[in-house]
Amino acid sequence: MTFGILAFVIVASLFTMGLWFMVSGVADGFAGVFAERPWIGKILTGLLLVTT
Repeated sequence: MTFGILAFVIVASLFTMGLWFMVSGVADGFAGVFAERPWIGKILTGLLLVTT
């Protein structure tokens, strides 16, 4: 029982970390498109996440 819970926590944390890195990479990519303005990339990524 405790190993199952531990495995779930590990998998959930790896999923969350991967998702975080992917979203921050998308934000950095948008920042590169818009003349190295990271705040624009973060706003666009946030809007995309909210609308989907």
